[in-house]
Formats: sequence, structure tokens, C-alpha cells
Amino acid sequence: MRSFFVFICLLALVFDSSARQDTVLDSGWRFKLGDIRGAEAVNFDDADWLTVSIPHNWGWAQAQDGKDYYRGPGWYRRELDLTPEPGRRYFLRFEAASLFADVL
Repeated sequence: MRSFFVFICLLALVFDSSARQDTVLDSGWRFKLGDIRGAEAVNFDDADWLTVSIPHNWGWAQAQDGKDYYRGPGWYRRELDLTPEPGRRYFLRFEAASLFADVL
């Protein structure tokens, strides 16, 4: 009977709704070359920006062809559809961001 109780407790931990959940955010990004003034604003209009999936490298094709490629700043934006729940913590993890990145 004791082992059955332990099994039920372990099962409850595995299916605990407060357990960590991972969401991959690799699609639906908007991208624009350059240092775009005001792009950090929530209501900024990025409708004319390129839609990309990440990982993304804006100079890769030109570099592979031996051509000079843009080496300045670029912007990535993505909307998160999230309603924060009290008592929960949220994290964003970026696995690669080349030489420099600001998250606003």
C-alpha cells in the first residue's frame, strides 16, 4: 500500500500544472536592417518588415557568395500572446545572439 501511495505522489508531481513549461518562439519574428528609431515601442508599426524564423542571419547569403554584406545593427520584433499569472515567473532564453543584443 505504501508503494502505491508513493507512486500516486510521484504521478501528481509529473502532471503538476505549475511545473515548468517551455514554448519555442522560433517563428513569427519581424526583421529590419538598420537602427530603427522607435522600434522598441509596443505600438510601433512593423507591418513592412520582413517576416523571418530564427535562427536568422541577414548576411549569410552574401557572405557565402564572397560579397560584402551589411555589418551594422538590425532589429527583430515578436509579439508574445501571454497573460501573466500571479505567482508564476517567466523567462526568455536566447541561445545565440552573435556579437551583441539588447532585449527591450
